[in-house]
Amino acid sequence: MEADDNEYYHDNAYYEDSYNDDSYHDNVLESTLHYCVLPVVGQVTAVFLKLFGLAAIVSILNQLQLEKLTFIVDTLLGILCAFLFYQSSTLFIVFLVVISYAVLIFSSSSGKCGAAILLINLAFVFICELLVVAPEQWHQIRGTIILLLMKTTSVGFDIDAGVVDPPSLLLFSGYSLSPVSLVFGPFVTLPDYKKSKLAIFDRQVFISICSSLFLAYLSVLVSSCILPTFIDPSSHTLIRTYLTALSFRTSHYFVSYTSQVSALIGGFQHSEK
Repeated sequence: MEADDNEYYHDNAYYEDSYNDDSYHDNVLESTLHYCVLPVVGQVTAVFLKLFGLAAIVSILNQLQLEKLTFIVDTLLGILCAFLFYQSSTLFIVFLVVISYAVLIFSSSSGKCGAAILLINLAFVFICELLVVAPEQWHQIRGTIILLLMKTTSVGFDIDAGVVDPPSLLLFSGYSLSPVSLVFGPFVTLPDYKKSKLAIFDRQVFISICSSLFLAYLSVLVSSCILPTFIDPSSHTLIRTYLTALSFRTSHYFVSYTSQVSALIGGFQHSEK
């Protein structure tokens, strides 16, 4: 009789543990869905609507083949894009473009235009980061500032190498502030920017946009919702470190795929190289 009682107890304990495990996993999945997946998808979609919407406007206007108009619109939409994402920090972004063009004008015939723009921009960055802009505010715009530094400096070095002629103010501002690549990138050269105004969309571009958009959503969900559920404080340090690094890596993939979608919509199609 005692053996039967023990067997009955162990069977019940097994089924109770199984039930608790199933209930635990159901609760984890439900909480992850409601408190992470849905909010993250909503926030990312709001960002995409602003970013890709502006890129789509640029692309539509490109079809009109009105060069000066598209440069003006790119500049205005870029300022709007910066304001939507960075609010008052937009002033630092616009000021960097202005001083870069001023340096370009005065040094374009010296053969050292690239170096001059680079030095002035680096001075601007150090002054803003160390003396002017609050650390939280600077952290928000740092990526865009680096992109602008790369863009403006590349124009200077291309002028020195004879690859491009000194651009007009409209061309330079449109290239630098284009909403297509202002926030997430990618970095593009001035000749690539001019080529984007002649882009023709086809089925392959549309497929690339859809696939990259799907991968962007997948990457941010893996980084923000899926991997963190596996990071157990009681697990081995190497496992926690690996999962944390993988989460950071997939967040980088999110930025990369987002920039690719924006670039494809804006006319920066795959290079033949």
